[in-house]
Amino acid sequence: MSTRRTCTHVKGDVLAARTVLKDDGIVAFDDYRSEHTPGVALAVWEAVAGLGLAPICISTQKLYATWGDPVPVERRLLEWLESRTDLWHTTDVLGDRDLVRVNQRKKPKPASPGNDLDRLTAELRRTTAKLKEVTAESQNAVQALKKATREVSLLGPVAHRAAGWLRRRSTPRK
Repeated sequence: MSTRRTCTHVKGDVLAARTVLKDDGIVAFDDYRSEHTPGVALAVWEAVAGLGLAPICISTQKLYATWGDPVPVERRLLEWLESRTDLWHTTDVLGDRDLVRVNQRKKPKPASPGNDLDRLTAELRRTTAKLKEVTAESQNAVQALKKATREVSLLGPVAHRAAGWLRRRSTPRK
């Protein structure tokens, strides 16, 4: 499907949503920023710029917006997000107001670049992993030595008798 055709379809969807939604209704646009659907982005942002569509929240692939007042919904959303440990969010400036941005996972706390404890902890983890590896190799070597020792112990008397037999055969009889 060409970009022009996609954009045309999404423009129709935008106008239909504007017609059927109540003032405080929320519309969700999927793939508003995907590389394979640039027409969706064009139609959505044209509605923001020219039709009064007010974005409330964005995620990696969805944009939620209203033709009503976005502020009360944003406040409720931010309160809810504060209680969630599985989501991270930030508020970015969009024109003359804020826009909530949400992701599925919490961003990891950035490590302090000069934090000695973090560096030592990482080094200890690497050393522990290496010690486990070397210990496993040593245990395998010990098992192999024990097996070889058992085999030599079992073969010892047989080898001793064989050596005696060879000596007797090689010594001339009187």
